[in-house]
Amino acid sequence: MPKITKKTYINTTIEADLLTELKILGAQKNMRLNKMLEEAIRLLLEKHEKESE
Repeated sequence: MPKITKKTYINTTIEADLLTELKILGAQKNMRLNKMLEEAIRLLLEKHEKESE
């Protein structure tokens, strides 16, 4: 059974072109924008965690 996690709402702005590219990628990969953003944030956190070691 998948782990259930608590979600929270955030509101932000990004460049329009970047959002368009994300939407295209999401359609190509059949992936929701939220899922892609969570993946990107996790990768960013991992990158900076490794840099601080």
